[in-house]
Amino acid sequence: LEKTKSLAQQLSREATQIDTEADTSYQHSLRLLSSATQLQGVSDQSFQ
Repeated sequence: LEKTKSLAQQLSREATQIDTEADTSYQHSLRLLSSATQLQGVSDQSFQ
């Protein structure tokens, strides 16, 4: 039972880490999208 408990704790830690990494990636994607949108606006204006 002790080994099972240890494995469960390890899995829990890994899941938390993966969750954090996924959140970081998501935030990064949002920033990239925002930057791309701003760039698009700038280039649209410069062509007009």
